[in-house]
Amino acid sequence: MASWMIHFRVADGIKDSIRNVDIEKFIVGNIAPDCGEWSKDGKILNPPKYITHWKNMKNKKTSLKDEFFLKYLSRGEMNSYKSFYLGYYVHLLTDILWKKIIYTPTKEKYLYKFNNINKLNRNIKADLACIDHMFFRDNAFETFKMFSHIKSFPNVYLDYYSEKAIENKIIEISNYYTNFNGNLNREYQFLNKEEADKFVVQAISEIKEDLIVKGII
Repeated sequence: MASWMIHFRVADGIKDSIRNVDIEKFIVGNIAPDCGEWSKDGKILNPPKYITHWKNMKNKKTSLKDEFFLKYLSRGEMNSYKSFYLGYYVHLLTDILWKKIIYTPTKEKYLYKFNNINKLNRNIKADLACIDHMFFRDNAFETFKMFSHIKSFPNVYLDYYSEKAIENKIIEISNYYTNFNGNLNREYQFLNKEEADKFVVQAISEIKEDLIVKGII
């Protein structure tokens, strides 16, 4: 799935096109599917990812994004609640596009170099993490700045999260991007900056088209 910074960048490219959107709620919605909480031993995610990312329980490759849209976004005018849900929906779309445009082709190209898929995934994530931090270093990114300054965001949106789940994730993500000591001058073997930049542009375009069809923008 796409990284948090990729989700922020896509949200940033869409937010100004949405009529009457609450930008803060929309931005937070764009990371909300990742607000599951790990058990103390780090083995159990609550709720499981197929719930937070709206996947079919029996076939987790099948997205229920349309069901999410129908439940939370198909009726009524844009308000703070719908702004959050719209961000959530955009996250789901971004992950689907990431898998199609970036992850699956990369897997098909490089899997032969590894004994198992988990090793390849770790290498892709390592490249993407540094690409994200490079973007954060090189850009005065107001969308992330707004996000990182949020002090309170109680969950009044989704009954499968705890009251503090979203606030805790805001703190975690903010700390992750503002505290980094890694080497950005490294070889990017599996994913590079140009590919990530191109994805963001394409994702923004395709998601806008989806939202136009649905009457959101």
